[in-house]
Amino acid sequence: MKKYINQSDMKQANDADVFLLVRRHGMLTRKEIESRTGFSWGAVSSIVSRLMEQRYIKEVKCEQSGGAGRIPTALTVDTEAHFVLGMDINLSGFKAVVLNLAGSVTDSIFYRPKADEKDGFFEEILNFSRRAVSLAEGKHLLGVGIAMQGTVDAEKGISHTLPHVKGWHDVPLAQMLAKELTLPVFIAHDPDCILHAASEGTGVDTTMLLRVDRGIGMALMVDGEILEGKGMLELGHVIAVPDGLPCRCGKRGCLESYASISGLERRSGLSLDALACRARQGDEEAAALFSEMGRHLALAVSHVAQLFCVKELLLCGAIWDHRALFYPLFEECLKKCYDQKMRVTQISVENAAKGAAMLALEKALTRMNEENK
Repeated sequence: MKKYINQSDMKQANDADVFLLVRRHGMLTRKEIESRTGFSWGAVSSIVSRLMEQRYIKEVKCEQSGGAGRIPTALTVDTEAHFVLGMDINLSGFKAVVLNLAGSVTDSIFYRPKADEKDGFFEEILNFSRRAVSLAEGKHLLGVGIAMQGTVDAEKGISHTLPHVKGWHDVPLAQMLAKELTLPVFIAHDPDCILHAASEGTGVDTTMLLRVDRGIGMALMVDGEILEGKGMLELGHVIAVPDGLPCRCGKRGCLESYASISGLERRSGLSLDALACRARQGDEEAAALFSEMGRHLALAVSHVAQLFCVKELLLCGAIWDHRALFYPLFEECLKKCYDQKMRVTQISVENAAKGAAMLALEKALTRMNEENK
């Protein structure tokens, strides 16, 4: 579903689009909806009546500056009837949030997993999911969105790979959790979820997100729509050094081997914190590894930016906590390689759970479209 609705889209508008219009503007009158959509008054009235009956929106009285007469009313999101659950399943920790339809977090929990093999890790996901659903006890959940590391098939709900979890291959995670939770469950690549949350309401329609932790994740939004597809945009596994260091994927010379936390640790034999400490103390070999990483990341980003005319770059992940060691070189190299204007911002990976919840909301709205055709 598009994140932004233009005038052409609105000609094909339906209940979900009107809901999103109200949600984006906070409050609209029926006349304003009629004006923005080009719908007839009768069509607007029918759609609004359905949305109010299903408690997606509600009617509120507007402030009146003075004078007698009928108090005008407007429509806004009903934040008390429906909710969505979002979970970020990450080796560094599980996080879950409950969102109302206005996008505000009402509850959240965190858990640090212990297992490193498929059965144990799935059992931890299942137990955490049950705890997360219990947060919304007494509330109507429309669905569950899950942000997953590794390679995923969002359409089929399959988690194909999960780095560093032994035996995790082609797990039909959405189907398995939906059966246990008796709720619709949707999965997506975690960078896509972070981008969903970070881009809401910004107005920027061509954005690249780069997540650098133990691996490298990327998401891309073009013309207001996030590109999705199994195995797409695996930036960590483009070749940075032909015939270079071996990568966990089986190839040699992948970007991840040179520009991720795990890559730095394998090359140095040190933890990231220990390596960073040495670099700050003037160790030339340690400093060189960070400098090389900065150049590799900048080149990879510039290639994507050039191909898609990227206007905004969002950076997230634990590596940026050490940005002082490599960011000046990264920035200098990026400017040399990509001469278009691009805003660069560092954001939190904690947006993954919220973005997953927003994904669940969009899927619920898609079902609304189909039901009301």
